[in-house]
Amino acid sequence: MTVQPLRILLLDDNPKDRAMTINALRHTFSSLKVVQIADAESFGRSLEARDFDLVLTDYQLHWTDGLTVLRAIKNARPDCPVVMITAAGSEEIAVEAMKAGLDDYIVKSPRRWDRLPAAIQSAWELSRQHWALREAETWYQSVWEREAAGSLELGQVLAEIVALASKVTNSDYTSVILLDEAGNVSLTSENPSDVPPPRNHIRDEDLTNWIIRSHETIIVDEIGDDGKLIPDPGEGAPHRSSPDLVAAGIRALAGLPLMIRHRLRGILYLHSLHPGAFHSQQPLLSAFTKQVAIAIENTRVFQAEQQQSRRLTLLAEISRIVATTLDINAMLQEVAESIRHHFAYPIVGLFTLDDEGQTLILRGHSGISMGSPESPALEAYSQPISQGIIGHAARTGKSYLTGDVTTDPYYKPPDGTPMRSEACIPILDGRRLVGVIDVESDRLADFDEGTRSLLEAVADIVSVGLRNAHLYEESQHRLQELTLLNRISVGFGFVLNIDTLIDGALEGLRELVNADRTYFIIVDTDAGAWERAHESVAPDIEPHIGMTGTLDNWTVEFERLLTRQPFAVFDTTFDPRVEETREMYRLLGAQSMLLAPVQFGNRLYGALGVEYCRERHAWHPDEIRLLKGMAHQLELALDNLHLFEEVQVRADELAGALARLEELDHLKDEFIQNVSHELRSPLAIIRGYVEMLKTGELGELQPEQQKPVDIIARRVRMLGDLVQDITLILEAEANPPEPEAVPLSAVAQSAVEDFQIAVEQAELNLQAEIPPGLPPVNGSFIHLRRLLDNLLSNAIKFTPAGGTITVRVRPEGEQVALEVSDTGVGIPSDKLERIFERFYQVDGSTWRRFGGVGLGLALVKKIAETFGGHVTVDSEVGEGSTFSVVLPTAVDPDLGNE
Repeated sequence: MTVQPLRILLLDDNPKDRAMTINALRHTFSSLKVVQIADAESFGRSLEARDFDLVLTDYQLHWTDGLTVLRAIKNARPDCPVVMITAAGSEEIAVEAMKAGLDDYIVKSPRRWDRLPAAIQSAWELSRQHWALREAETWYQSVWEREAAGSLELGQVLAEIVALASKVTNSDYTSVILLDEAGNVSLTSENPSDVPPPRNHIRDEDLTNWIIRSHETIIVDEIGDDGKLIPDPGEGAPHRSSPDLVAAGIRALAGLPLMIRHRLRGILYLHSLHPGAFHSQQPLLSAFTKQVAIAIENTRVFQAEQQQSRRLTLLAEISRIVATTLDINAMLQEVAESIRHHFAYPIVGLFTLDDEGQTLILRGHSGISMGSPESPALEAYSQPISQGIIGHAARTGKSYLTGDVTTDPYYKPPDGTPMRSEACIPILDGRRLVGVIDVESDRLADFDEGTRSLLEAVADIVSVGLRNAHLYEESQHRLQELTLLNRISVGFGFVLNIDTLIDGALEGLRELVNADRTYFIIVDTDAGAWERAHESVAPDIEPHIGMTGTLDNWTVEFERLLTRQPFAVFDTTFDPRVEETREMYRLLGAQSMLLAPVQFGNRLYGALGVEYCRERHAWHPDEIRLLKGMAHQLELALDNLHLFEEVQVRADELAGALARLEELDHLKDEFIQNVSHELRSPLAIIRGYVEMLKTGELGELQPEQQKPVDIIARRVRMLGDLVQDITLILEAEANPPEPEAVPLSAVAQSAVEDFQIAVEQAELNLQAEIPPGLPPVNGSFIHLRRLLDNLLSNAIKFTPAGGTITVRVRPEGEQVALEVSDTGVGIPSDKLERIFERFYQVDGSTWRRFGGVGLGLALVKKIAETFGGHVTVDSEVGEGSTFSVVLPTAVDPDLGNE
């Protein structure tokens, strides 16, 4: 450092004493500036100018006294040292002066000139040390404040230490080195920025190694021209300095170990061009070194915590990215940006290995473009794994760090901006390489083991993300395959046209496998020809739909398809199997092709094909499996279409037969209606004459005539009832009667009374359970009476003598139920569903035994349904039957009330 003159303010009334004082001081201080004060006015000017470093005052002054001067100095400059000289001072004055801040007190005597320089030197050095310690304390406090604010950088702290040491000590050249856990130099900082460095690097390696081993402080007062250290550092220490120190003009040095809890963290070196520069500063250096060591340790701990926090933050961010992003390009792009944001490196790239395992493809990139420094966007970039540092890391599967790429044997010079150092981390899935993380810096040796460890942790997380993304892509691709196959299989249910179905399948297949052309060939084995009947092409690809050929010129493909196996060709220009058709594929522009056979029954119907025209395509087993699956679905579609056509023909036949049956049924109803209408008048005439015969109006009948007439009358009545039943059924179907409120109890009571004689003649018991007050029902008196007559007639007909018939009318919610039960022969359970059909009889012998044609129950059902009701039957063979008719109550309950 440049030696500044010591500025002394000298207050003494005696010119001779002032001259002797100055003369004595010049023998000790080579650079000295003395301002002589002889009156109050000059003292005031100097005090205001503050252009002095130390004050030397006599106690007895004609214009004031030493205590007054002392107080004025300390009031204006509390840190300025003051030495007082007096011949008349007492011990009380000395004590008072010391209390006021006096630094030293000298009694005037013949020997005072010998003591004066030492007192001045001591006061000045002590003042300098106090100032230096205050400066160091202020700096140390700023370190704490920056640590609390989270803005502490170790490199900056070291630079500040160098600058501060050069300011508060006698050092002309300062350096500080830090050691790692193994005792190796990890970081250095030398020379403040405003001081030019010496000609040579001057750190003494032997001295450094000795301090590392001994942890001892060394202060050299003088370095001889031959490099000899004075005083000798002691046993084991080097006795001479390095030639570089001598050549740099260094004449004194201090090597100060930076100790924290008995551990050496670094060394602070002070160098001076002046011998003995640090001899008197040892207390200062000891205190300063302790503060420096604590500050460095706090900064290292703080940075370690900050680095760990940033490490965890980065890993958490990468984990979030891979957990929320399943698109590989988007995921790797976000990871690249996150790494660059964390490290602030110029270039970060993430590569993935292609399917052939020979090329690394850039998928995520942040920073300067690898192809052009002006463009930060991600561009298409790839490189073989056989080249460059990235390729070396990929081939070995091990992380690779280089501090200087220009000297690295694997370095491949880029086309764009050159970098200085590079780190490449392989991305491994187990032992399988899937990609590489590449980080580049424009600074030398910018990567350490901590960076390697962190990037390897990032690579592990990215590997998991890539695996998940690939699984997702495969599942999505598989889902698209299944969707396409399902569309073919279920699409036939909506599109009953094989051409439309094939066209849709070809378009979906082309989009799924990203092919240039998909097509369907129809093979006519009888004619020995084929035709490309359907096709789907990508934009800018020429279509060739309608192309035809003969099987004689397509023998290899045709014979392969006959084996029901697919036919795949990677390169149509070289594959010897397609020698006959090579020219055709050239005209088509097809570089790679794949065919899958489509069978119909036991014969080859056609083939499903895929072609790549812009590049060759290596066929993946999944693609071949997909094409076979689609061909199978088309085979099923063809079978279904054939079945559908057969079913359609059969359905048309059944529809025609049904139409004819409906027409015959209509003709039958018309015939029955016409016959019934034609029979009603003759039957009425016959019935009238029969009644006249029975009553004797046409003359008395002979006894032998009476029975035949009775039989005629009974049969005429039965035939009339049959005609009436037919008429009622047909009228109910053609013109349903308007419902009215009918008291069902009254209908039932009248029927019971009318059938009483017939029941007695059949030797049966007839019971009625008809409570009063029941609401009326919707119906017609005539129709409901006919319904009940048919039920009672059936009960009488099918119940043997001694049996019982019961008629019940009861409420059932909002309806009224009519029941007719008997203890007759019963009805088999398998016949119950058909007994209400027209002309149906349970047993053909029934007509011969009981008579009837099977219209009574059909009429019961028709009448019940006409008025919104229904009829049911519960029967057991040998036990009897119960018929139940349920009818809704009338809308207006006042109508027809009993």
